[in-house]
Amino acid sequence: MIKLFHLIGFLLLVTLLTGCSSSRFFELKLNKLTLKKELGDTSLPNLTDLATNEVQTYCLSLPQKTDIGLVLLMRCSKELLARDDLDLPLRSYAVSAYNHALLTLVTTDKQQTDSTNRVILNYPTSSNFTLSDKMRAIDSRLKPVIFGEVGIAIVTARENKKSGIDTYYPLEGIFQDATIVMTRVKKQGDSFEVSLNILMNNDVSTIKMGSNDYVLKHSPGSAYLALIEKANIDDFNWLGFVSPSQAEKRRGVFSIGAISDEKIPLIMLHGLNSDPLIWRYLTMALLNESELMSRYQIWHIYYPTGPPPFYTALRTRDNLRSMLREIDNPSLADNAVIVGHSMGGIITKLLAIKSNLSLWDATFNIPPEALLAGD
Repeated sequence: MIKLFHLIGFLLLVTLLTGCSSSRFFELKLNKLTLKKELGDTSLPNLTDLATNEVQTYCLSLPQKTDIGLVLLMRCSKELLARDDLDLPLRSYAVSAYNHALLTLVTTDKQQTDSTNRVILNYPTSSNFTLSDKMRAIDSRLKPVIFGEVGIAIVTARENKKSGIDTYYPLEGIFQDATIVMTRVKKQGDSFEVSLNILMNNDVSTIKMGSNDYVLKHSPGSAYLALIEKANIDDFNWLGFVSPSQAEKRRGVFSIGAISDEKIPLIMLHGLNSDPLIWRYLTMALLNESELMSRYQIWHIYYPTGPPPFYTALRTRDNLRSMLREIDNPSLADNAVIVGHSMGGIITKLLAIKSNLSLWDATFNIPPEALLAGD
């Protein structure tokens, strides 16, 4: 018996330690990269006066395994991307070279511990981001798609301020898909300063180089994957059923991705003893369809499931109206799509119809005002 208790205790300890140390939904696969120091010519030639084929020849001559070589390759390939006389093979080469150089430099910079690094990457804001193509979904159904052709797809994160428009984002934080692009290379002594820009992918999904337009690499699914990795809303599924008052603080409407005052809301309501994480597979599938996401925005609703559906429908309707007032477009409700599961389906029906006094009249013989006025 004692041995049995020891075995049970050991298994519980292993389970606890595994749960604390392992990822829930994705893992980061960051291979250690090491770049050689460039020893040859490190000048910045004037590329604008060269013909397109001469620029290509120069790009091809640059080393791709040295720090300065990658900086010069990124600058050179960006010049190619701005040329008007690009054919498809050259365009493909320029995009590939630009992305490779940029991704390698950003990845090694995040791993950099050498203070004597001669390549300095300057970000416009705090460089708190995750590289989308390094995120590996543990469940294949949650694998995010990366769209676009130019730049590096990333996920930015910041704390929820719990006021204003932030009230309608998940409390776990604001996770946004974005793109890193290079804007300028400047030489300072023996060092190279690379100015980078982080473009938030709200509705802007292209960048212009010269007279050419390129689709930015971005991944709304990666932002959602980062969100659910941190999410703790599933701690409130059973609590919302047995002790609704304790779960009340998490009630609300929460946008998955940037809130739009134009896109049609697709609103999802969970069922009894549940939470919005039940929609994770459907949500990821939708985020991975760019045509759908160009028209729709996804809103998840959490509500304690202990109270009656009529009460929950009333509170949910109030939450939705408050959100529509905040984004200053109540007409979005006219075309909203509401999806409900189980009890959420009952609430969905209550939200989607106007019964007026039909239910009352089917039950009582006198109007409510007469009943309230009586002795």
